Amino acid sequence: MKFIKNKKVIFLFIAIIIIVILSIFAFNLYNGKKEEEKVINLDFETLAPKIENMMDIENTRMENVDKTVLKDKFGIDENCVLEVIGKLPILNVKSNMYIVVKVTPDQKENVKQKFEEYGLNMEKEWENYLSDEYTKVKERKIGIVGDYVYFIVSSNKDMIVDLLK
Repeated sequence: MKFIKNKKVIFLFIAIIIIVILSIFAFNLYNGKKEEEKVINLDFETLAPKIENMMDIENTRMENVDKTVLKDKFGIDENCVLEVIGKLPILNVKSNMYIVVKVTPDQKENVKQKFEEYGLNMEKEWENYLSDEYTKVKERKIGIVGDYVYFIVSSNKDMIVDLLK
């Protein structure tokens, strides 16, 4: 009888340890998701001048990016775009550009994919042109922060991405 009693105690002890480990795992998983889903609200009115000050665009003719440009140049559905800021070079003299788009949550990956496709086309355009500009295009930054998708070609791309986080 004593052996059976000890067996029950050991089984109970192991069950408690397993429950504690699973609880810790579930708690960490839940907290990790909360951080990923952190709400970010960017103020485009103040963000645009900050980005433009970090880029070498003052002597470059630039086109403002709006929903129509996103549709025409990138194939992005206007209905998924909530807000957008950005500048694109009108002529291929400089490759510097930036776009930050607030999109509906279900379209983040789609918009990012459109930016990646555009980036590959840019590489082909700049490949045999100006080596410094081609390097910037190859090292472009495309990513997602909250409900925002960004596309940045600049020698200061890392500092600009930091502004978005």
